[in-house]
Amino acid sequence: MTKNRFFYLVLVVLLAGVAALSGAAVGGAAVYQLESRIHAVAGTSSAPVAVSVSNTTNTKSQNPVMIVNTTQIETTITDAVQKSVQQLLPFQERCLDK
Repeated sequence: MTKNRFFYLVLVVLLAGVAALSGAAVGGAAVYQLESRIHAVAGTSSAPVAVSVSNTTNTKSQNPVMIVNTTQIETTITDAVQKSVQQLLPFQERCLDK
């Protein structure tokens, strides 16, 4: 391999690396901005909420009680399962008829 071909290959590899790194940086910045806008707009979350409640009746226990509210998540999952089961039942009946 001649010296010119070697330098040309190094230049091509270097430019490809720069292009890959700049693409990753721009893509990462775009995703970061999008995620910050989504989290800024969504003031309330439907994720489980952990609430620390102090135990005022029992003064001997210094450990706080944690209550986790998962009602919204369970309702969403239950609704999704019910919809998918309703869609699959006709398919199952057709398969069993054959």
